[in-house]
Amino acid sequence: MRNLNHLNRYFMGNREDFSTLMEEGTFNKEYVIPANGGMLHLLCSNTLGWDHIFFKVVLDTVLSKYRMPSSIEMERIKDLFFESDEAVIEVHPKKENYVNIDSNVLHLWKPNLIELPLPPKIKEFVELDLIRVDDKTQLLIKRGESGGWIAYRVSVLEYGKKINRKPSWDEMCLAKKMLIGEEEEAIQYHARGLNEGEFSLTLWIPPLDIQFPLPEAFLVGIRNDEDENEIVNKIMFRPHEYAFRK
Repeated sequence: MRNLNHLNRYFMGNREDFSTLMEEGTFNKEYVIPANGGMLHLLCSNTLGWDHIFFKVVLDTVLSKYRMPSSIEMERIKDLFFESDEAVIEVHPKKENYVNIDSNVLHLWKPNLIELPLPPKIKEFVELDLIRVDDKTQLLIKRGESGGWIAYRVSVLEYGKKINRKPSWDEMCLAKKMLIGEEEEAIQYHARGLNEGEFSLTLWIPPLDIQFPLPEAFLVGIRNDEDENEIVNKIMFRPHEYAFRK
């Protein structure tokens, strides 16, 4: 993770409500960064073996209007918080490990104790299928494989033509469910050299012989009363007034 001094003007403070899970020398910081049409509300931590950023877009604090970050916003946050040569991931977990404390929040992860396994470049993708999203939108799926890694490249079609935007998180979740199922994990990378194309994203399935590091589900939020008693919902977003440092 980068030195974050360049973000001091957006720094809102340290989150003490995460302190019982923090290790010595680690942090949990809160930022609010201007964005197109709203503000990016972020929590950034580097404890328990992970650099972790999760955030949502705040459209209106008074009316409590939020939305999920776009792919472009995810890339912007990756560039703000991580070096260009660092690889980070978004995780589509198994259904049994899925935690959804806020339907508008997305996460970026990077293990800080081990190297993140990187897939090889795939030279050739074969067109596989079309997945219907709604009456006008379909997802074009292409499949590639190399070194035991399987990749599904996803692009968006509207009325049968490619459009100039990347798939949304919900569209990638639909593709993952239809292609891989809910009982397996899939990974989306933000990494140099793994650019899929200007308007596509890729779901990666690691080989079985790779022990791929995945964050513990409780780092995302509670799932049941037992978790709540132990963790007390440590990392929920709290409402507050936003003030930018000029």
